[in-house]
Order: sequence, then structure tokens, then C-alpha cells
Amino acid sequence: MLGRKRKTSVLAFCIILTAIWVITVLRAANTKPDLSNQVRNQDNLGKNQDDRRQQALQQNEHKNHGDHNDDQKQHDINQQNHQVNKAPKKDDHHENLPHGNAPIKLQSRAAFQPTVPKNLVHNAPGENGKPVSVPKKFQAESHRLFNRNKFNQWASDKMSLHRTLPDARPKMCIDKVYPGDLPPTSVVIVFHNEAWSTLLRTVHSVLDRTAPDLLIEIILVDDKSVVSGHEELHAPLDKYIAKLSKVRIIRNKKREGLIRARLNGFAATKAPVVTFLDAHCEVNIGWLEPLLERIYQDRSIVVCPEIDVISDENFEYQHGPSGIMRGIFNWDLHFRWRAVSSDEQKRRKSPIDPVRTPTMAGGLFAINSNYFKEIGTYDEEMDIWGGENLEISFRVWQCGGTLEIVPCSHVGHVFRKSQPYGFPKGVVDTLGKNSQRVAEVWMDGYKEFFYERQPHLRGHAYGDISKRLELRKKLKCKSFKWYLDNVYSDAILPNESVIAKGK
Repeated sequence: MLGRKRKTSVLAFCIILTAIWVITVLRAANTKPDLSNQVRNQDNLGKNQDDRRQQALQQNEHKNHGDHNDDQKQHDINQQNHQVNKAPKKDDHHENLPHGNAPIKLQSRAAFQPTVPKNLVHNAPGENGKPVSVPKKFQAESHRLFNRNKFNQWASDKMSLHRTLPDARPKMCIDKVYPGDLPPTSVVIVFHNEAWSTLLRTVHSVLDRTAPDLLIEIILVDDKSVVSGHEELHAPLDKYIAKLSKVRIIRNKKREGLIRARLNGFAATKAPVVTFLDAHCEVNIGWLEPLLERIYQDRSIVVCPEIDVISDENFEYQHGPSGIMRGIFNWDLHFRWRAVSSDEQKRRKSPIDPVRTPTMAGGLFAINSNYFKEIGTYDEEMDIWGGENLEISFRVWQCGGTLEIVPCSHVGHVFRKSQPYGFPKGVVDTLGKNSQRVAEVWMDGYKEFFYERQPHLRGHAYGDISKRLELRKKLKCKSFKWYLDNVYSDAILPNESVIAKGK
């Protein structure tokens, strides 16, 4: 009996042990999924941390490099940006900016580098500024079109509207760094019966070679182009321009001439700087930043690019050394080019320093918009064109401003030997009147030199100049003698005794 009880106890004990073992095994089995989930959660956590770390690195890299290309030159510029703590120079550079065109806040920037045109054919007519040859079978057509525009329109029409150009800048300009908060510009281009290809190549050169944040708009002013023979400049041009961002057209109701047409375009601008271009130009690489930099540094500086020659015969883009020529005038009041004076060469510290020029050619220049208004814009009583470049040159210098040619800025221009259009009142009367207004308002007694060269203009009507004389008085402008002593000191005076009574 006792033995049977012992056996029962042992059996119960074994059953209990077996049960404990089974429970332990089951618990262990049930904990494995939890351990697996924990491992997966740790893996996910690590992956998320890696993703966040990578994102932070990318954001930091983006912050360091800005929105520009991350090539070595831009990297160096950005490295400088991190080291510069000085606040940007404050001025009225960004006044009157339209909504949505706030300036990009950069400490410094390189000149804009354009992209290669799509579908570029390197050996296509005119590419890289090469001349265009006219085959014999097309020479008659070429001559016909030349007479129409006074340049080889046939050659222009064969070239791409986006043709490439050789970089005409001095090597020292290529790596030049500019302030990051340059003021943007509006570009005003006046045209009258212009060839389609030259007009649109001018427009596309600006769009292709200008930093988007520095270009607010391009305003084309049609100075009453005729319909017959120039149908493409009306409805077809409107349709074409409608597809271009930042470009719009203003059409004069009557022929105004370059001077008043430019004023109509200027009245519609929105940017703090206005840049005037002719309708047969091609701006080159890095053309705008050097001009804006000088206006950024001093709003009373009026700047012109180096003007390269686009051949009227074959559209070859021709350029030479920079910073060696300046604008002057002769006593017929015609603009002329002359080598930079020895005094100006001594004043400049670098070959790419701006050149102070007594006069400007007039077709291409940039100016602070408010300053342009303050000094009296253009003389609205001048007709068509001619003399306005000397008038604004004298006015800028005599009224406290500075006129410069900037070697790092290059723009090509088609120089025609004659004009394809007429002057409603005749060339002699129009240019004579304009030149008289310049002489009578700004040259004091030295106007006698002009009348000795143009005696037929004595007594010739030149209109009311009272408002321009009032402007000169209001601005407290200096005398023409001061201009000759301090700006154009190497001018050749024919015979100073003839102006004694006018001093």
C-alpha cells in the first residue's frame, strides 16, 4: 500500500515537471515574434536616422551652395559668403520692384553663364560670331535686302536667333565677383521698320545671357513701323512675343523718333535701373553684372558697355582690346571715338577699371531710373535722333554725375553706313535743330565754335529751351568751361578769342 502511494507521488511530480517544461517552451516561442519586431523597429529607427542625417547633409550642402552651379568657382564664392558677416550695402536698388520679383539675397555672385542653345549646330551660319558668306545664286536677293535695311539682312536671316558668340571680355573679367544684391533692370528697345531677325536676335540675346533675377522685363517700342513691306512686325510679332516671358510691346500711334519713343518705353518700366539698347544688337556673356555693379556703387554713374562691331556686310562679330577707347565730340557736335587720355590711364589702377568718357555713343547705356528722372531724362523737344547723346553726356557731367565705359561688359552692334528711313522734317533741319538745342543750353560761350562750323544754323529755329535752362539752374550744373577743364581737358579749341564775349 505504501509502495503504491510512493509511485503515485513520483508520477504526479513528473507530470508537474513536464507541465512546467511545456509552459516554459511555449513562453519562449511566444516571445520570438516580439524580439523580431523589436529588431525590425531598431532597423527602421536606424534607417530613419540615416535618412534624416542624409537629408540634413543635403540641406546643409544646398545652403552652402545656394541656387547656383556647384562648380569650384561658385563653391569658392559661397565659402566667402560664410565668412562675410558685413550687412549688404543699402540703397534704393530695389525700389519699385513689382510683387514677386524680390531680389535674391546673396553676398556675392559670378557673372551669369548661359547654357548652350538647344539643337546647336556648330558650323551653322554665323555661329561663334563667324561671318556669313552669300552664294552667287543668292547675291541679287542679298543686295535687294541690303537696300531695304542698309545691312545684309540675307545673312542675318540665315543665322540662328540664338547664335553663339566668342567671349569678348578680358580674361581678368571672367573670374570677377559681383555684389549679390545687384539691382535688376528693365530693358527698353525701340524699333522702326526693323528686320525681323535682327530685332528678335537682340531680344533672345538678352533673354539667353541675362540672369533671370536681374531682368524684370524687356519692353519693345514700335515707333510706328509701316505695314506695307513690314507685315511681320505687326500681328505675327504680337503672336511671337506673346510666347516669350518678360517681353511686351508698346506701339506708338504716330512716329515719335528714338528720343520720345524711348521715353514712352521708360514710362512703362518697373525696375530700379533702365537699360537702353538698339534693335540690332547682341549682348555678350557677362554683359549686365558689370554695368549694374557701378550703378550699385553710385547711383549717379551712367554706364555704357564696350561696343563691339557686328559687320553690316556679313554679320561677323568683331572685337578688340577693352578699355582703350573713349567717346568725344568735334565742334560740329558729332560723336567721335578717341584713345583714352594719358591722365585717365594714370587714374585707372587696373586694365578692367571703368573708363571715364566725356561723351557716349548713345545707343547702349544703363542708368538708375530715379536718377534718370532727377536729371531730366531726355530733351523731349528733340526730333527723331541725333544730338541726344551729347546732350545727356554734357548734362550728366556738368550736373554732378559720371559717365563711364565698362571694359567687362560687351555688346555687339550693327553699324550701318546710312539709314534706311527718312527724317520727316529732313536730315539737315532735324539734326541742326537738335544740335542747336545742345549748344544753346549747355555750351555757354563755347557754342560759338559750333556756329563757326555750322554758320547756316545761325538764326535757325530751335524751339523753346526755357524748361531746359530752368533744369540746369535747378540742378546747379557747372559751366561748360568746367567740363573742358576737368572732363575733356585735351579738347582742341579752335580759337578761344571768339568765345570771350560769351564767357
